[in-house]
Amino acid sequence: MTASYRGWSGRLIVGALWPQCKTMLFALSLCCAPDAGRAADWDLARLAALVSEAGPGTYRFAEERYLQYLTEPLRLEGTLSYNQQGQLIRRVTSPRPEQAVIEGNLVTIQINKFDPPVRVLLSEQPVLNALILALRATLTGDLPMLNENFKTQLMGSEQAWALSLTPDCRDLRQSVEGVRIEGRSNEIRTIEIVEANGDRSVITIRSRL
Repeated sequence: MTASYRGWSGRLIVGALWPQCKTMLFALSLCCAPDAGRAADWDLARLAALVSEAGPGTYRFAEERYLQYLTEPLRLEGTLSYNQQGQLIRRVTSPRPEQAVIEGNLVTIQINKFDPPVRVLLSEQPVLNALILALRATLTGDLPMLNENFKTQLMGSEQAWALSLTPDCRDLRQSVEGVRIEGRSNEIRTIEIVEANGDRSVITIRSRL
């Protein structure tokens, strides 16, 4: 079953799976103090190399979604996994179990064990697609992918950095205002995605399992 699952169109793996909601994400961990020489070399290439060093893993996350029609944010908790095959897996444990697997251009969503999975094409979901592009490129150190799809701005230093990504494609810009990833050294701490309609999601990476 392949469908344009509108409740998912905004977010994922970092994927909310409730008909009204959307989003997704991922991260890594380590901490090291840079010396003066390394600080002078701090740029996007250095960040990409650092983050990609962490490699595959599984992380605990918490996500808050701020939607215009709700007075309080929706809250999710679970785990995010990234393997050597480039597969992203998001398992939500609270408020109810859900799973999303992102492989290539296909997202497979399992809401419960009784219903068949829902399959979503990333190419049909611009908000989710922007987030996955940003995550994959950052996690793997793929600078050409970042530069092909986003205008990038790196702020701060190796000890405390923020990477702002603005979609370069007009189709993406119609749905996504921007993605902001914050971290320290090769550790991603938070991911925020802001939609063109003002809705936003903030994913906090808590610990590696």
